[in-house]
Amino acid sequence: MSKLVGWCSVYVYSAGIFILSVIPIKEISFSQPGWDKIVHFFIYLVLAFLVVGAAQTNKHSYPYRKGFLYAFFFGLSIEIIQYFLPYRYYEHWDVLCNLLGAIAGLLTYRMLSLLTHGKRSN
Repeated sequence: MSKLVGWCSVYVYSAGIFILSVIPIKEISFSQPGWDKIVHFFIYLVLAFLVVGAAQTNKHSYPYRKGFLYAFFFGLSIEIIQYFLPYRYYEHWDVLCNLLGAIAGLLTYRMLSLLTHGKRSN
């Protein structure tokens, strides 16, 4: 994946997350409690995965650190913004699920990298 395509993917995906996180929506009804946390988990799994892929420029680029920090602080920033929106609210469980999803995204990238390339990356 080219560097430009990788980072464009990250920014477009991030913009989608941001827009969906700040627009007013009616209460989403999930059939079982906790489904929204699963959605948070997988959204941030994909985000961290995309950042690691985009940040794989050289062996000293620390892509896993960048993936973790980007996903964590992006999710935390959105939750803080939602705290100030009258039609949204902050949830510490969302932050936790975002964090766990980001970690899962890093681990997924690492496992796929080992399986496809047979070597360790940063």
